[in-house]
Amino acid sequence: MKDERITVPIARIVRESPSVKTFYFDVDIPADPGQFVMLTDFVHGEKPFSISSRTNGSFSVTLRAVGPFTEALCAMTEGDIVSIRGAFGSSFFTREGAPGGERILLAGGGCGTPPLHFLASELIRNGNTVTLVNGSRSADEILFSDTFRRIRVEVIETSEDGFLPHSGTVVDAADELLAVRSFDRAYARSKS
Repeated sequence: MKDERITVPIARIVRESPSVKTFYFDVDIPADPGQFVMLTDFVHGEKPFSISSRTNGSFSVTLRAVGPFTEALCAMTEGDIVSIRGAFGSSFFTREGAPGGERILLAGGGCGTPPLHFLASELIRNGNTVTLVNGSRSADEILFSDTFRRIRVEVIETSEDGFLPHSGTVVDAADELLAVRSFDRAYARSKS
């Protein structure tokens, strides 16, 4: 599909936090974890968004309203039409054909966390055990923890405002975890 533009309705919208929404599209795109799509609303231009999930015949992107473009997208409703190109970019290296059984650490903060869900789904499907350190500036902005738990990911939450059992940055929490446990591989993603 790459440069081919497709026009599709928004199939479903899920509010993830006060400022973040996930948009689901009922179209299958060839994509690997870590890649992104270009999305336009036909009025405000075109911007890249990381893919947060991809399943049989659908995919999603998760975004925070931070400027005119994303505010316009967040004002859209189910059934509204957008245009998509992609997927583009490099994917996470997942050791294709590896036997599985590895202990994997994921670390994400803010809107950098949802794209790790696509990666975690693939890693678990291949027989790996996945732990996520999931952080944000405030506890009410933690994203996707329940979504990760549904696919059997161990989730450790941390926030910089001190309202969660772990207080501090994702790096702080990951350092604490690595001091007491070992992992075969680690992947990290910051906000985007």
